Amino acid sequence: DKRPWSDVDLVLRNLPPRMAKDALMRTDGKYKRLPLHHAAWKAPRSVIDRMLALAPEAARVKDSWGDLSLHYAAGNNNNVDVIESFMNIYPDALLVTDNAKKKSNPS
Repeated sequence: DKRPWSDVDLVLRNLPPRMAKDALMRTDGKYKRLPLHHAAWKAPRSVIDRMLALAPEAARVKDSWGDLSLHYAAGNNNNVDVIESFMNIYPDALLVTDNAKKKSNPS
């Protein structure tokens, strides 16, 4: 269902940029995932691109397992366009390992 993601996109478009960035850099608690980690799993590229535009540094943040948002996108066999969005912001992400020493493998 794309409806919740269109709602997220709408909220991000209407928040002042600083407030949106603050929200995008807030972790979910125990697992230390950012909204970008959640979005990387299923959100359309337009939402990922908006999140990355507002908080590009979020692409460099690891969760409690050491996973970047790119790991979520690649692990879910997400569309190549979404992976390209991450690579445009943080090209060295392909070299980053998670806590199990696994690299992203978007191929």
